[in-house]
Amino acid sequence: MFGSKINFHTHTSTSHSYVTEKRAPTDESVRLLKEMEAEAKQKIIDSITISNTEFECNVQSVIEPLNDETVYYVSYRMNGKKGGLKVPIKNWQRPSDIEVMIMVRDELAKDIASNMIDQVLRSAQSRGIFSK
Repeated sequence: MFGSKINFHTHTSTSHSYVTEKRAPTDESVRLLKEMEAEAKQKIIDSITISNTEFECNVQSVIEPLNDETVYYVSYRMNGKKGGLKVPIKNWQRPSDIEVMIMVRDELAKDIASNMIDQVLRSAQSRGIFSK
């Protein structure tokens, strides 16, 4: 960008004004911008660590006639850390085997996600990213 100087003369005084001309981006500057954006995006992608996940899971069912429910006890180990949960299902609902597996899967997914988010928040707090 550059400026031009223009003088205006009137009968009583002389005034000076500066006009700034703005140009559209050139092909070269657009190319450089796209190159910088691509490099920044690649740096972000490279900073994300993805590793193998080891997962083991065991599901056992126990019929509890006093409560009229079947309780599915899920114990799992993910990357060496143990977890467990209890999924009670009322017998009067009479879900199919597939529906039971979906319910257990959903509860397991919630438990794993909750534990992972807790770990991320603790890590962020220890590095001072989030306040307690």
